[in-house]
Amino acid sequence: MVGTYYANAVQNVTTLAKLIPIIAIVVFGLIYGQVGIFGQDVTELILNKDGTVNFGRAVLATLFAYDGWIMLTTMSGEMKNPQKHLPLAMFIGILTVTLVYVLINVAIFKVLPASDILSFGNNVSAEAAIVLFGGIGAKIVNIGLIVSIIGTLNGKVMTFPRIPFAMAQDGLLPGSKGIRYVSPRFETPIGAHTVMSILTLIILTLSLTFPTVFDADYLSEITIFIIYFFYMAAFIGLFILRRQNKGKPRAFSVPLYPVLPILALLGGMFI
Repeated sequence: MVGTYYANAVQNVTTLAKLIPIIAIVVFGLIYGQVGIFGQDVTELILNKDGTVNFGRAVLATLFAYDGWIMLTTMSGEMKNPQKHLPLAMFIGILTVTLVYVLINVAIFKVLPASDILSFGNNVSAEAAIVLFGGIGAKIVNIGLIVSIIGTLNGKVMTFPRIPFAMAQDGLLPGSKGIRYVSPRFETPIGAHTVMSILTLIILTLSLTFPTVFDADYLSEITIFIIYFFYMAAFIGLFILRRQNKGKPRAFSVPLYPVLPILALLGGMFI
């Protein structure tokens, strides 16, 4: 609420901080790991009831790792040069995340066998760090995870309110006048931030008070699934906008149109 300058500063610091333990595991894992990387079976977690591999489930589980591309678009109205910086940020961001995830997975497979990776579950990075650096390794990784959570929350708190803010600007929400209120001092959509904060507190209170009815894990899984519908709606919207604004100058053109959005739409449908 006090300005995107401070939110950006927090984002930059947390991003750099969480990369330190990741880089350490990647470098030392690739150098000192003794386990064979290839030929290990890790499909146990993504099997259908008939025993076939469900690749869609594997892809669905990675959504949060790459969700930043859609979050970036909500900030385009506040960028100095979105035509240049938005696609550049998307390209560099997705490329970096992909590279980091591939390298950390390869490093962990060099340190731990597949059977151990499956049994450790979400603690696998910490277990790999213990093998490489001893007890202090797990603590460093856990600190890195906490920093990562703070950075993720900061990024989502900064970007998500821009969606109801834009909707309120078009009068699409009840109480649009209040939701689209922008602080004259901080130049941030304080109205949208306030509404989103209240909704979040309500959901948190319900999940803590009635955990069996409002199960937090179930809500997050449903959220991941539903997000893909919004992705596909955005891809379809691109075709609609192209048709409605045919012949008009565009600030930005999707490369390889219509091939890329068709592929994206098919990918979303598959998931």
